[in-house]
Amino acid sequence: MKKFLFTIGLLVVSFATLWGQFKYVKVDAPFSMKPIKEFIYPDQDFSIVNYGAVKGGEADVSDAIAGAIAACNQAGGGRVVIPEGEWLTGPIHLKSNVNLYLAEGAVLRLRIILLIICQP
Repeated sequence: MKKFLFTIGLLVVSFATLWGQFKYVKVDAPFSMKPIKEFIYPDQDFSIVNYGAVKGGEADVSDAIAGAIAACNQAGGGRVVIPEGEWLTGPIHLKSNVNLYLAEGAVLRLRIILLIICQP
């Protein structure tokens, strides 16, 4: 019986970890409204600099951002940090439990590919 209860306890903890933790935020609205369920991100940071990003706004840091997002997601979630400075990137694809955080003074510049189609 103890083994059974222990197994059930492990399952409950495992599922709680998979689904993440939430807090409820009461909203002061001029109408009746249920509290909002807000996800609590794990307390771990993944700086894009640790994944090869070079500050300056000239080098494309898309791969570094993607690497930090993937590592953050695989670790169960957290915060991908874009430090102060200018950063050139292409599209950013977020994954579950990833909070993209821009530090004060951080600027993301989207690399634009212009395609002009000329028809005769």
